[in-house]
Amino acid sequence: TYFGGSGYENASGIASDSSGNVYVAGDTYSTDLPVQNAVQTSNRGRQEGFVVKFSAAGAVQYSTYLGGSGDDRAAAIAVDSTGAAYITGNTTSPDFPVANAFQAGNAGGQDGFVTKLTPAGNAIVYSTYLGGSGGTGGSPESGNGIAVDSSGSAYVTGVTSSPNFPTRSALQTGHAGGGLDAFIAKFSPAGTGLVYSTYLGGIGFDTATSIAVDGVGTAYVTGNTTSPDFPIANPIQGAKSGSMDAFVATVNPGGTALTFSTFLGGNASDGGTAIALNGSGNLWIAGQTTSTDFPLRGPFQSAGYSEGNGFVASIVQTAPGNQPPSVVSVSPAAGSGSLQTFTVVLNDANGNADVRGFDMIVRTPASTTYANACWISFDRVSNQLMLANDSAAGYIGAVTPGSPASVQNSQCLLVGTDATVTGSGTTLTVQMTITFKPGFSGANPAKTVSTIAYDAGGATSAWFTSSWTVPFVGNGCWLHCDPNFPFRCTLLVCL
Repeated sequence: TYFGGSGYENASGIASDSSGNVYVAGDTYSTDLPVQNAVQTSNRGRQEGFVVKFSAAGAVQYSTYLGGSGDDRAAAIAVDSTGAAYITGNTTSPDFPVANAFQAGNAGGQDGFVTKLTPAGNAIVYSTYLGGSGGTGGSPESGNGIAVDSSGSAYVTGVTSSPNFPTRSALQTGHAGGGLDAFIAKFSPAGTGLVYSTYLGGIGFDTATSIAVDGVGTAYVTGNTTSPDFPIANPIQGAKSGSMDAFVATVNPGGTALTFSTFLGGNASDGGTAIALNGSGNLWIAGQTTSTDFPLRGPFQSAGYSEGNGFVASIVQTAPGNQPPSVVSVSPAAGSGSLQTFTVVLNDANGNADVRGFDMIVRTPASTTYANACWISFDRVSNQLMLANDSAAGYIGAVTPGSPASVQNSQCLLVGTDATVTGSGTTLTVQMTITFKPGFSGANPAKTVSTIAYDAGGATSAWFTSSWTVPFVGNGCWLHCDPNFPFRCTLLVCL
């Protein structure tokens, strides 16, 4: 069917639900667009977004304008299991319709937007701007692709020229330069907050065009890039081949890491325009190319035309699965002393939230058991540092980082006061203060420090080995004094 009025229309996005209803979004210059059960019945500006729902038989269920007094474009649409439609695009309107908004105002000349309609299409559940101070002529800021998961969280991707695009829990916190970066953002189901939001790009021009999401919240994005340093991970094609390449990127559920990212292109200009998942979790990418050596495998058409061609590519995913964490460092790496603050830095490609904990064992190098060691375990779920007993058969007790509690065995004492836990991106950093007891020095004061990390799926790192010397000191008492209040001290232990 045709759909439109007396002006110009363009349909940019399409989705369907389990009943076969079809949802279309786009933009119109018409003032007489056929509206029905509309949330907005008139064109309030010049270029206006529109949303229309057709039944499986092709009858209009609802049709509505969406926009303000400026220029508005609906670029993509998704639908959830209830029939609620999610729309993204761009707007220059200072009065774009907002409700329950994460960002209530236009921060630049052009901002992206995200809108959720009720299943009937005649009311807005939430609607928000999304952007920074960029979005000027020739430097767009726009939502270009949208997907929704089973919990009702919207995933949006697009392009930004803003140095202050709103980010949260980002794998790339800053604009990389060049003028345009892609972005990926996940909204909470209510639409009032960001679960994560990140830039994605290099020193050139980077634009994301389409996004898909799987059942566990992994996001899949395609677009185009001119950046030779576009961030890649486990790539099929590790370097840019032409003036512009397509890219395909996979972001872990927390939004903190790329589990897969690759260039895809040949000796000229290439771009990805759409991405989808099949039932096996493999990717399908469609786009355009002017390259004469675009990478082919089992092609239906093996030769292209210089004016340009479409392309379709299927990528069989080797799922990142349960990638093991790693112990990056334990510092100090070596030294001597009876009281020392140790810093353990861990990394996990699936994000720091995937790190379940670690064990750090300080013992005599010649020892063949873990008995009579200073064995400390950190458990991320309970947020506790635990100390093993002298026989290493169980734990004596635990302390919470930041608490004044302490726990000790015959080898060492652990206090929670100075302990901290910090997660950022793929890195988890744990700091803790250990007091070694005089009897632990013994005939072999030089100790081996062995540290191993493990993740939520049970995968473990390699052992990381460092050293520490426990000097012999006479009996005495240990105090902890607050550096901000020198006379506020706590007696920890007397030996």
